[in-house]
Amino acid sequence: MRKKYLSALLFGALLFASAGTFTSCKDYDDDINNLQEQINTINTTLSELKTLVGNGGVSSVTFDEATGVLTVVDANGTKTYNVKTSAGEVGEIKVTIDGQNLIVNGETVGKIGDTVTVNEDGYLCVNGTATEIKAGKYTILKDSANGIYTITLPDEKGELQTIQLAMATANITISSYWYTFSRIDEIIKIDANSYRWEQISSDKDGLRWGVASKDIAWKGPKGTIKSGQLLVGQTNTPNVTVRPLSYDLSLQKIELVDSKGGIAPIKITATPASYDDNYIIGSSRTADPKGEWALNYQLTDGVTASNIATEFATEQYGNVYNKAYALSINGNIVTDYDYVIDTDENKTTTVNATTVKENSDIKLSGTYCESGSTSVISYADQYVYDIYTEFADADVNDAEAAGVTIKDNVISAPATTGQKSFDIKVHLLCVDGSEIVLDKTISIGSTQADAEEIAPTTYTVKANDKSSLVVNLGTTFSGLSADEAVSLTGLNWSTEDTKFLLTAGELNDAVTYYEDAECKTQVLFNDNYANIKRIKYAKFNIANFNVDATAGKHSITVTLYNVKGEYKKVNVPVEVVLPNFNDLFVKSAAWTDDNNVTMRLDVDGNATMMTAYKTSVDLSKQELTVNFGKLNTESAVQNDKASFNANDATFKITENVIKDHALQSVKAQSVYVLNGIKGFTIKSDEYTMKFISPLDGAKIVNYANNAETPFKIVGSEGTFNAYATPENKKNGVSLYINAKDHTLTGTNINTLTPVDVQWSGSFDAKAGNNAEAKVENGKLVITGLAALTYDTQLTMTYKGTVKVGNSEVWTSIPVTVSVVNE
Repeated sequence: MRKKYLSALLFGALLFASAGTFTSCKDYDDDINNLQEQINTINTTLSELKTLVGNGGVSSVTFDEATGVLTVVDANGTKTYNVKTSAGEVGEIKVTIDGQNLIVNGETVGKIGDTVTVNEDGYLCVNGTATEIKAGKYTILKDSANGIYTITLPDEKGELQTIQLAMATANITISSYWYTFSRIDEIIKIDANSYRWEQISSDKDGLRWGVASKDIAWKGPKGTIKSGQLLVGQTNTPNVTVRPLSYDLSLQKIELVDSKGGIAPIKITATPASYDDNYIIGSSRTADPKGEWALNYQLTDGVTASNIATEFATEQYGNVYNKAYALSINGNIVTDYDYVIDTDENKTTTVNATTVKENSDIKLSGTYCESGSTSVISYADQYVYDIYTEFADADVNDAEAAGVTIKDNVISAPATTGQKSFDIKVHLLCVDGSEIVLDKTISIGSTQADAEEIAPTTYTVKANDKSSLVVNLGTTFSGLSADEAVSLTGLNWSTEDTKFLLTAGELNDAVTYYEDAECKTQVLFNDNYANIKRIKYAKFNIANFNVDATAGKHSITVTLYNVKGEYKKVNVPVEVVLPNFNDLFVKSAAWTDDNNVTMRLDVDGNATMMTAYKTSVDLSKQELTVNFGKLNTESAVQNDKASFNANDATFKITENVIKDHALQSVKAQSVYVLNGIKGFTIKSDEYTMKFISPLDGAKIVNYANNAETPFKIVGSEGTFNAYATPENKKNGVSLYINAKDHTLTGTNINTLTPVDVQWSGSFDAKAGNNAEAKVENGKLVITGLAALTYDTQLTMTYKGTVKVGNSEVWTSIPVTVSVVNE
């Protein structure tokens, strides 16, 4: 095993090349009649072409200059359109890559990463700048790197029209999760004591290989072995996920390409991934609806015993590494240079037969076959080159009488076989040329049912409420005949979905059956006590959610059994949906609009979060969390988050929120985890939280005999008495806030108790330089006014409405004062 090659970034730039091929239709303006005929056709064909192809992608776009026919091939077949009956000569311009350069007709026109187009005058352009290369007025641009065909032709008015069609490979996205082409994966089994998976083959060497020392008359699928022949052990199958799901990777040309354009000498075929076993000799694959594909491969004839150890290697700085390859589909590189082909540096000269035989029951697959079907026998071992199987002598006649055959490791059993077993011999040819024979038994068993699917069920998660899941089973039971119902011997609920509401092990214990949607009339699944054909609904009691449960689409399966095995299998789609955050937490009047909420602080910088919402959600069972944004990289709230429950709905700002004695706003988002399940998390939209002080919104009012009276001073000074209510009449100076009157000092206002010395006053220029205002025992005392007649703006500021750390907030209140001098 060599070191993995990690310098893929050296080649990443190649992925952005925009090389392509242009096909140009020469312009013949003198052929007016033919051009008009062409325009009438193009008026519909270009728009139809874009619509009919859609996002499916096209594999080719060609133009026949003799007939004027544009031909487009997509996944649904071939479409032809008459473009121009006499198109004339068609020129072709190819853009190729040489190192980092884009080459046209031997001339360098740009660098890798440049955008190549054709302008309205028919000239080739690089990054929008025209070159002197004439491409033609009507063009078909094939941009293989970016996966786009750009077709430019006239519309019905004779004006150029351009449409773009995605290439068939342009739409695919490939995600890899195994990057090494090497020997078969480690084999795993279940430990009988811990019930956990454990490896039974754990070494990390590369692909096993050896050389035959003599001719071998081998009966296996790979045929007779010649002396000196390279014998390669079983390979693994790197898997990829392909989107869209409809893309058939098995029909494509798949290669591994190194950074210099060299193609690895291996043949790759894609098969829909199966998770029943590793890819092993003789194994079969069935379609997987998840878009997951296995890359099966074989070394080509160019790989021999003399070069297998070095063919896929390279030397860097005195060390030998595996070459780095990218995955190529139909000539287009679709991954980074993440793949390596790892072969052993040395041949295997002696295979330990005991090691190969260990855990043979696990390594051997396919020895169970249903009546009326076939099964492939395979053996998963890195040292095995080929296998073949045959009936043991004692059972040759029995198998023939039962009609059971083995050919090329495939067991075939007719439907009339029933339950039988036969002894077989499994011959293993190892990479050192040695043969190992295993004595095993194959079993012919009962049937398995094909899965049906019923209408999906929607389950809405509620806050602090584990309501039952009720599934409409349709005709699963009611559609049975009387004989079918009587023949059933059992049923089982199962799922491979680890993110479902319940775990697979909980399904059968949680379910009961009913004939009505309200689940009032229960029906037992026991034909001795009830008519099971009356079962219409299954109700799953959810005592506790699966901790890994998520919202989205899920599936569970119910299987009905009779004496022969599976009789009926029904897939039940279940979509789990979450409520909208704003439906559970309704915004209060504290919100000025959908994106802004106001939080009033007390004197210590505390706010009550739940004043922002009106909700019936019980926060004693699950807290509400608010995540706060940063203020110039500084935290507005400790740890940037706060959690709120039924007993504590407050949080405290940091002094970072206070700047220049004013409060800053902060971005926030509210988060609630339904029933404590991470996969049931709902979030609000991001919003702005505006903080205000205890005195925000206050005004200073002067009363006289219950009436609001202007602040008027005759002369240069005056005093306004503290607020009082003699004989229940308002008099004096009031601090009015929250629809209540208070004195300027000595009253608890939103946790703030003002004191005289924290008040200060300042006047505008009209009042003169000597004007002063202060609070004494709740009185407003004004002196030093300019002796003129005027209205002046007095600003009364209370210093310290909020205090956090060494920072404090100042809150100012404007007061208009009228000054009169005769």
